[in-house]
Amino acid sequence: MRGMRYGGVLVIAVVALAGVHGCADVWADEELATAERQLACSDSSLRGTYGVLRQGTRLSAPGGPTESVIATGVRRYDGQGAFTEVSTTKGSINLPVENDGSGVYAVNADCTVEGTFELRPGVTIEEKHVIVDRGRELLAIFTSPQSAQVTFLQKKIDPR
Repeated sequence: MRGMRYGGVLVIAVVALAGVHGCADVWADEELATAERQLACSDSSLRGTYGVLRQGTRLSAPGGPTESVIATGVRRYDGQGAFTEVSTTKGSINLPVENDGSGVYAVNADCTVEGTFELRPGVTIEEKHVIVDRGRELLAIFTSPQSAQVTFLQKKIDPR
């Protein structure tokens, strides 16, 4: 009889634990739904100054050979769909070039970004980004011109 009592307690404990686990799944689903609602991004998700680091390959000149390229600079997003950038670009063939460019961007609700960047007069670049870490970082690639295979990282500069 005593064994039956412990067996019954064990069955009740297992059933209760399964119920708590089921509730935990519901709570996790609710937390995920809340997080997804909070994920919704807009142009105002990009506001402030970011340090930029780019690397990749590009044509060294129209019709010229491919060269490795690196760049660093500062990009300022206005939170309304426009940005400016001051940067230095260096290729493995070409000398460093100072750039003072600007562009426009559109942020999608899923935190992806599409942008057009005029690096300098006559040099326009199409970009795709994803906003990460609540807007503290952006990961990006150049999608045009086709000959440019460039990735870049942008990190928000702490406004101290």
